[in-house]
Amino acid sequence: MSANSTTAKLGTVGAVIASTVLALAAPAAAAGPTSTETATHPHCVADMGSTSMTCFTTEREADTFGNASQVTAAWQVHVILYDAFGYSGASIRLGSEGRCSSSTSDVDGVQPNLGRFGWSNRASSFLTRNNCDMKAWDLTSYGGDHFATYRDHDDRLTGMNNRISSFKTS
Repeated sequence: MSANSTTAKLGTVGAVIASTVLALAAPAAAAGPTSTETATHPHCVADMGSTSMTCFTTEREADTFGNASQVTAAWQVHVILYDAFGYSGASIRLGSEGRCSSSTSDVDGVQPNLGRFGWSNRASSFLTRNNCDMKAWDLTSYGGDHFATYRDHDDRLTGMNNRISSFKTS
């Protein structure tokens, strides 16, 4: 084997190794939003009146999407459910075109089955947004145990942890 042949082969092997190292070291290109929750897209925005859901890699992306009324001009987030205590873990922002009033004597939004979004019996904490308060039930269609009153947040769903299957906002 000639010296030139050996040099050429080593050069080719070196180029392959270098390109492999660069590919492994480079961060993956940020993928766009998805229509289902995944391990890489754990923060979702969903419409309470449909099964429409868009998921993102970060909470900030989900907040930006939900707050910018990307669904429709009148659409707004009513409640954010979190998979873990302390407003952490995977999350889903649920909203609608209906606005919440300052009174809790009326119903401004409903979600009879969180299973439609993969969130039945999953929430461990929640926050409400846009002047909304939430009353949650253990079973779908507002059955079973429930919050005695409307609440605007709970960082540790004692007694209802991983038990919310439906809710109403007011």
